[in-house]
Amino acid sequence: MPYLIGTDEAGYGPNLGPLTVTGTLWRVPNRQLDLFDSLSSAVSDKPLGRELESNPLIHVADSKSVYGSTKCIKSLERSVLAILHSLRGNVPAYERELLTATFSKCVEDRIALMAGENSLWLPREPFPLPIEFPADRIPSLAGNFSGTCSDADVQLIDVQCRPIFPAAFNRSVQTLGNKANVLSSQTMQVIAKLLSAAPDDDVTILCDKHGGRSKYLPLIQQHLWQQLITVEIEGRAISRYHWTQAGRRISIQFSARGESQLPVAFASMVSKYVREVFMHIWNEFWQEHIDDLKPTKGYPVDAKRFMADIESDRDSLGIPRNQIWRER
Repeated sequence: MPYLIGTDEAGYGPNLGPLTVTGTLWRVPNRQLDLFDSLSSAVSDKPLGRELESNPLIHVADSKSVYGSTKCIKSLERSVLAILHSLRGNVPAYERELLTATFSKCVEDRIALMAGENSLWLPREPFPLPIEFPADRIPSLAGNFSGTCSDADVQLIDVQCRPIFPAAFNRSVQTLGNKANVLSSQTMQVIAKLLSAAPDDDVTILCDKHGGRSKYLPLIQQHLWQQLITVEIEGRAISRYHWTQAGRRISIQFSARGESQLPVAFASMVSKYVREVFMHIWNEFWQEHIDDLKPTKGYPVDAKRFMADIESDRDSLGIPRNQIWRER
């Protein structure tokens, strides 16, 4: 049975908070399978509206359509935690368990991620999850999703999410030249990790396009495969490539509106949710030091307001600006 990998990001534009890049790995009966059709008994790409509490379906779509400035986090959280429960068997009770579910099963990797300069993003006390959606409602949603996957001969194998916090982001921009290259490099590293978990059959990799880029061959050769790669098409709407590795066919495509594919849409939602959890932790940290401080989501205009509001406290706490402010 072949595999599907979907990747997407959240937090590419903000000046505050992490850029998060996620990949999801699925085993499917055939490469052409539309997971939205196959899993329609458990998943909907349409908003659930007021039926959120009682509807057995899970809303999966581009994270921007699930959660935004005018929408609460409940729908995003409900979907992400239900599908993660189907994979890991539990609902994360606090932020470190969320990292366990989405970053790595390796304790050493998680400790390294949150050490040193990134320790600012760890709360003094465990940050409780879920934020808004009732935890006791999630197992039944996860059960329906798991059963539907089983009936369709579909299996979610793994989820890998990489938060890149501001200090590391700034260093990567200096090394790689711009933030577009940071996004592409991190995405390729997530794909490489998931490819190692899918060693025995063909793999189709689905990615949302990285900005306006249409040519990805050098990127693929640098991170995934240095030998012969066939360029199928390179254009504004889609760029697609394939190669043969250890007897299996691997194809990768970058397409506009990649979130129309469920593996990409769910990657987008995990990226957004992980980023939002860290932004909640971030806002709580500063609100402990500054009374009546208005929280921020970290996007450019409001990020400047927030930085001005915390400037004197940041200086007195000895926190370097480049540790929290993304320069590009």
